[in-house]
Amino acid sequence: MARDFAPVSLVVITAFALSVHPSLPVQDVKGLIALARAQPGKLTFSSPGIGSSAHFAAEVFKMMADVKMLHVPFKGPPEATTAVVSGELDAGFPSVTGALPFIATHRLKPLAVSSARRASQLPNVPTLGEAQLRVMNAPAGTACWRLPPRPKTSSPG
Repeated sequence: MARDFAPVSLVVITAFALSVHPSLPVQDVKGLIALARAQPGKLTFSSPGIGSSAHFAAEVFKMMADVKMLHVPFKGPPEATTAVVSGELDAGFPSVTGALPFIATHRLKPLAVSSARRASQLPNVPTLGEAQLRVMNAPAGTACWRLPPRPKTSSPG
């Protein structure tokens, strides 16, 4: 008997903030692309794990920008973001909400958001689409799923 999951509800959709360590000598996405092209494979980016939504967003960015950057996976979002905040790595795609405290204290420099529209929390930060990467839209979401109802069985007796 096949037991496929069925969607119930979308809970949340979040955007990523392409962010770099403030010491990286770039001011925008075009600058990051130019630096990565000038130094193929030298720049690094963090992710909260291989196959995570942030890893996927970074790989799509690399493909669309035609750049080579070294992926360094971590055990989760806090470790991946900390690696960029500390300057251990150059860039990352933390969620907008996860990046906000570090952006507010100038420990991360946001270059763009991965949503189709600018994030309300970062109105001065352009989208990746505005940065001429076609219309790159790589949000992450969480949904509720359920198993289909089981057939009723008659009770003995």
